[in-house]
Amino acid sequence: MRCCMSGKRDDALLVDDMIEAASRMVTYASDVPPGCLGTDPEKADAILFNLAVLGEAAKSVSPEIRSRYPGIPWAQIAMTRDKVIHHYHGIDWSTVTDIIERKLPAILPVLRSMRDEMRLPQRRGDEEV
Repeated sequence: MRCCMSGKRDDALLVDDMIEAASRMVTYASDVPPGCLGTDPEKADAILFNLAVLGEAAKSVSPEIRSRYPGIPWAQIAMTRDKVIHHYHGIDWSTVTDIIERKLPAILPVLRSMRDEMRLPQRRGDEEV
């Protein structure tokens, strides 16, 4: 996650944050035996932190971008963040495992595509806008 001095991050940086957080969770969980995801305190902390980052970034993405990419479950990502932050005592590691094993691999390509589209200059005909 790159630092931004103004405190306000643009949508492209927020999507980068989402990609980085999701990728880290997948990496952290990759060598954990099935059913053991929440048993390593350091990995558990790292995964929960990145779930919170993912959700906070998703909440901050502009409404225009969220409506342009309905394939991302924006509300679910934000609600998961809220559960991690406000209901930390009731973390369901089977749900976290499902998010990491099934949901993140499904949304990562969409997020990467979004990032690529956001970085391309908009063109109208042959003229850059």
